[in-house]
Amino acid sequence: MAEIAVFKIQQQEQFARLARQLKDVENGQKLQRRLTRNVRRAGQPALAAVKAKWPTIDVQSEGDGGEHSGLRDRAVAATMISVTGKGIRIRTIGRRIDPRYPSLAYYLNGLGKPWRYPVYGNREIWKVNKGREIFHPTLKRYEKVWRAGVLAAMDETAKEIMA
Repeated sequence: MAEIAVFKIQQQEQFARLARQLKDVENGQKLQRRLTRNVRRAGQPALAAVKAKWPTIDVQSEGDGGEHSGLRDRAVAATMISVTGKGIRIRTIGRRIDPRYPSLAYYLNGLGKPWRYPVYGNREIWKVNKGREIFHPTLKRYEKVWRAGVLAAMDETAKEIMA
Protein backbone atom coordinates (compact mmCIF):
# COMPACT_ATOMS: atom_id res chain seq x y z
CA MET A 1 0.00 0.00 0.00
CA ALA A 2 1.85 3.05 -1.20
CA GLU A 3 -0.54 5.78 -0.10
CA ILE A 4 -1.73 5.88 3.48
CA ALA A 5 -2.82 9.46 4.15
CA VAL A 6 -3.89 12.43 2.07
CA PHE A 7 -4.79 15.89 3.35
CA LYS A 8 -7.21 17.58 0.98
CA ILE A 9 -7.93 21.27 1.09
CA GLN A 10 -11.56 22.27 1.51
CA GLN A 11 -11.23 25.23 -0.84
CA GLN A 12 -10.51 23.10 -3.90
CA GLU A 13 -12.39 25.41 -6.28
CA GLN A 14 -10.41 28.38 -4.98
CA PHE A 15 -7.16 26.41 -5.37
CA ALA A 16 -8.09 25.40 -8.95
CA ARG A 17 -9.04 28.98 -9.83
CA LEU A 18 -5.70 30.19 -8.49
CA ALA A 19 -3.88 27.57 -10.57
CA ARG A 20 -5.72 28.75 -13.70
CA GLN A 21 -4.81 32.36 -12.94
CA LEU A 22 -1.16 31.39 -12.60
CA LYS A 23 -1.19 30.21 -16.23
CA ASP A 24 -2.32 33.65 -17.41
CA VAL A 25 0.18 35.69 -15.41
CA GLU A 26 3.55 36.67 -16.90
CA ASN A 27 5.66 35.11 -14.13
CA GLY A 28 3.15 32.31 -13.47
CA GLN A 29 5.66 29.47 -13.45
CA LYS A 30 7.74 31.21 -10.80
CA LEU A 31 4.64 31.84 -8.69
CA GLN A 32 3.50 28.22 -9.19
CA ARG A 33 6.85 26.92 -7.93
CA ARG A 34 6.66 29.24 -4.92
CA LEU A 35 3.09 28.14 -4.16
CA THR A 36 4.08 24.48 -4.39
CA ARG A 37 7.12 25.07 -2.16
CA ASN A 38 4.98 26.91 0.44
CA VAL A 39 2.29 24.21 0.44
CA ARG A 40 4.97 21.53 0.89
CA ARG A 41 6.53 23.60 3.69
CA ALA A 42 3.13 23.75 5.42
CA GLY A 43 3.05 19.94 5.50
CA GLN A 44 6.61 19.44 6.78
CA PRO A 45 5.70 19.37 10.52
CA ALA A 46 3.20 16.57 9.83
CA LEU A 47 5.78 14.65 7.80
CA ALA A 48 8.36 15.04 10.56
CA ALA A 49 5.85 13.76 13.14
CA VAL A 50 5.09 10.63 11.09
CA LYS A 51 8.79 9.98 10.55
CA ALA A 52 9.34 10.33 14.30
CA LYS A 53 6.60 7.75 15.00
CA TRP A 54 7.97 4.96 12.77
CA PRO A 55 10.85 4.11 15.16
CA THR A 56 8.36 3.57 18.00
CA ILE A 57 6.75 0.54 16.34
CA ASP A 58 7.75 -2.68 18.09
CA VAL A 59 9.09 -5.16 15.55
CA GLN A 60 11.65 -7.94 15.88
CA SER A 61 14.44 -8.75 13.47
CA GLU A 62 15.54 -12.11 12.16
CA GLY A 63 19.25 -11.38 12.66
CA ASP A 64 21.56 -12.56 15.40
CA GLY A 65 20.90 -11.36 18.95
CA GLY A 66 22.05 -7.72 18.87
CA GLU A 67 21.54 -7.07 15.16
CA HIS A 68 18.55 -5.41 13.62
CA SER A 69 17.38 -5.30 10.04
CA GLY A 70 16.85 -1.53 9.91
CA LEU A 71 13.17 -1.97 9.12
CA ARG A 72 12.04 1.10 11.06
CA ASP A 73 14.85 3.23 9.60
CA ARG A 74 13.87 2.12 6.10
CA ALA A 75 10.23 3.02 6.87
CA VAL A 76 11.37 6.52 7.90
CA ALA A 77 13.39 6.90 4.69
CA ALA A 78 10.46 5.68 2.56
CA THR A 79 8.04 8.24 4.02
CA MET A 80 7.67 11.35 1.90
CA ILE A 81 5.47 14.29 1.06
CA SER A 82 4.21 15.49 -2.30
CA VAL A 83 1.95 18.32 -3.40
CA THR A 84 -1.09 17.37 -5.48
CA GLY A 85 -3.79 19.43 -7.13
CA LYS A 86 -6.01 18.77 -4.12
CA GLY A 87 -3.55 19.20 -1.25
CA ILE A 88 -0.63 17.19 0.06
CA ARG A 89 0.02 13.48 0.16
CA ILE A 90 2.10 11.90 2.88
CA ARG A 91 2.92 8.34 2.03
CA THR A 92 5.29 5.51 2.75
CA ILE A 93 6.32 3.55 -0.30
CA GLY A 94 6.40 -0.10 0.67
CA ARG A 95 8.80 -1.12 -2.11
CA ARG A 96 11.39 1.25 -0.64
CA ILE A 97 11.13 -0.49 2.72
CA ASP A 98 11.55 -3.94 1.23
CA PRO A 99 11.05 -4.64 -2.49
CA ARG A 100 9.96 -8.21 -1.70
CA TYR A 101 7.06 -7.00 0.46
CA PRO A 102 5.43 -3.93 -1.12
CA SER A 103 2.51 -4.00 1.35
CA LEU A 104 4.77 -3.92 4.41
CA ALA A 105 4.02 -0.24 5.16
CA TYR A 106 0.32 -1.11 5.25
CA TYR A 107 0.90 -3.86 7.82
CA LEU A 108 3.39 -1.87 9.88
CA ASN A 109 0.78 0.85 10.15
CA GLY A 110 -1.60 -1.67 11.71
CA LEU A 111 -4.11 -1.67 8.88
CA GLY A 112 -3.68 -5.31 7.90
CA LYS A 113 -3.91 -8.58 9.77
CA PRO A 114 -1.04 -9.65 12.02
CA TRP A 115 1.82 -11.26 10.12
CA ARG A 116 3.91 -14.30 11.00
CA TYR A 117 7.57 -15.00 10.49
CA PRO A 118 9.97 -17.74 11.58
CA VAL A 119 12.13 -16.80 14.58
CA TYR A 120 15.71 -16.42 13.35
CA GLY A 121 14.75 -18.39 10.24
CA ASN A 122 13.71 -21.46 12.28
CA ARG A 123 10.60 -22.79 10.56
CA GLU A 124 9.68 -24.73 13.70
CA ILE A 125 9.15 -21.58 15.79
CA TRP A 126 6.97 -18.74 14.47
CA LYS A 127 6.26 -15.31 15.92
CA VAL A 128 3.26 -13.11 15.23
CA ASN A 129 3.56 -9.33 14.92
CA LYS A 130 0.90 -6.68 14.58
CA GLY A 131 1.65 -3.14 13.51
CA ARG A 132 0.34 -0.04 15.20
CA GLU A 133 -1.57 2.70 13.43
CA ILE A 134 0.56 5.80 13.37
CA PHE A 135 -0.50 7.77 10.31
CA HIS A 136 -4.01 8.97 11.07
CA PRO A 137 -3.64 9.64 14.81
CA THR A 138 -0.40 11.53 14.18
CA LEU A 139 -1.61 13.51 11.18
CA LYS A 140 -4.94 14.44 12.74
CA ARG A 141 -3.10 16.72 15.18
CA TYR A 142 -1.53 18.67 12.28
CA GLU A 143 -4.56 19.09 10.07
CA LYS A 144 -5.56 22.59 11.26
CA VAL A 145 -1.98 23.87 11.13
CA TRP A 146 -1.51 22.48 7.65
CA ARG A 147 -4.76 23.97 6.36
CA ALA A 148 -3.82 27.38 7.77
CA GLY A 149 -0.41 27.13 6.07
CA VAL A 150 -1.96 26.22 2.72
CA LEU A 151 -4.44 29.11 2.93
CA ALA A 152 -1.60 31.50 3.79
CA ALA A 153 0.37 30.25 0.78
CA MET A 154 -2.69 30.69 -1.46
CA ASP A 155 -3.32 34.21 -0.11
CA GLU A 156 0.30 35.19 -0.65
CA THR A 157 0.20 33.93 -4.25
CA ALA A 158 -3.15 35.66 -4.93
CA LYS A 159 -1.75 38.97 -3.65
CA GLU A 160 1.26 38.64 -5.95
CA ILE A 161 -1.02 37.96 -8.92
CA MET A 162 -3.07 41.08 -8.12
CA ALA A 163 0.06 43.24 -7.71
